[in-house]
Amino acid sequence: MNIDHLRYFQKLAETGHFSKAAKELCITQPALSNSIRKMEKSLGFTLFKSTNEANRSVELTVYGAEFARHINVALKEIDEAMNVAGPRALENAPVIRLGSVASVRRSFLPKLLSNFVTAHGSIVNFDLVEECSTFNCSKAVLEGKIDMAICGRLPDEEELEFIPVLFQNAVVVANPNMPLARQKSISLTDLKNYPIVSYRNSALIYYPFKELSKQYGFKCYQAFEDEVNGAVQVLADMRLVALMLDTIEGDIRNQVSVLPITELKGPFHAVGLVYRKDKDFSPTETAFLDYVKSRTAELERIVPIECSYSPKE
Repeated sequence: MNIDHLRYFQKLAETGHFSKAAKELCITQPALSNSIRKMEKSLGFTLFKSTNEANRSVELTVYGAEFARHINVALKEIDEAMNVAGPRALENAPVIRLGSVASVRRSFLPKLLSNFVTAHGSIVNFDLVEECSTFNCSKAVLEGKIDMAICGRLPDEEELEFIPVLFQNAVVVANPNMPLARQKSISLTDLKNYPIVSYRNSALIYYPFKELSKQYGFKCYQAFEDEVNGAVQVLADMRLVALMLDTIEGDIRNQVSVLPITELKGPFHAVGLVYRKDKDFSPTETAFLDYVKSRTAELERIVPIECSYSPKE
């Protein structure tokens, strides 16, 4: 049992739901379940009991609640101790130069880095570089400008290694005032009836979407590089619909209608940690790679739908 496992326990006790806790911790649900089982075996008593087996909802047992009371105090003390040491340690902290595409910066990346620092047990200075596309991220990694990046995977790029960390679904985004918005889903064959905006060719995801448009007989106009701008366009002109990845969050998501696509029910696009295969990693960089690999191992068996489509013009 380590601090990482105690954080997992604390988050599950807070959310009462395996899937939600795993998402907020940036780990897989099997990894969370395995950690809790190991803790219960080590302690000799059950921490949680199921309240709804179908959706994996749980609540603390009597022993679990008492354990949580002490653990919350202990973790709070640890956090306060790290806050005291943090400013002094930052000057000599190891640096990881990390690039990322826009879609992971809002929630996924902060949680991933925070959880790693907690698990690592010491201060790490992440030098975050904002790149607008997978192409830019990959180029920066290849040129040694950054150590690694979280972005899509360039096909046939043999110098780069890719560890999947999350998958994103393809959706159609519509203005809530148009009739289409009242549907629960949409078929790709129906898109030819609408003016469609999608990614510019400076974004990797443009290419599989272009192949989809050829297969299903609709036309996409190049109009944006990130999903927020796509949502803004359909809000500004209710005649348009946007074909994009399902990554928009916050207030703007509540202003649009997000429609699942009938033919694309599985994960469409893979985002992962990209790095040079021949890079000589520092101990801290190696620790970060090992952390990501251990928490996303289950994802390596998933093949995203985009792999069925050629990214070539």
